[in-house]
Amino acid sequence: MSEQVAQAGNVAFASTEEPVEREHRQRVLKKGVISYSNRLITVECLVRDLSSGGAKVQPTQPLPVPDTFWLEIPMDGVTAQCEVRWRRDNVMGCHFIGEVIRDEVKARQRVDPTNAFIPRKSMLRRQ
Repeated sequence: MSEQVAQAGNVAFASTEEPVEREHRQRVLKKGVISYSNRLITVECLVRDLSSGGAKVQPTQPLPVPDTFWLEIPMDGVTAQCEVRWRRDNVMGCHFIGEVIRDEVKARQRVDPTNAFIPRKSMLRRQ
């Protein structure tokens, strides 16, 4: 029996289950790389939504992407194995399989907490 899911707000209703709270997805616009075939084939993509359980990705080239692949987000130093849940045109929703690998050394987006805020005297005031 196929399970139909209707969405209302932030709650998903399945025909055979109680309402299930959906995970919050953060809207982002980050460059990503989809890789498959033992990571020999790569396709650049845009990551549109991101949560701890999955992502919405849009390949930048009209190439076929298999149902399971690796997604790398270089800006965050994140790599995860993904499985496609849905496809619409050239946009895919996928969820992460297994553990998400975070490499702080590869992350490009960094904030140094020691230099994040340095109070200094205003240069605009007369002395």
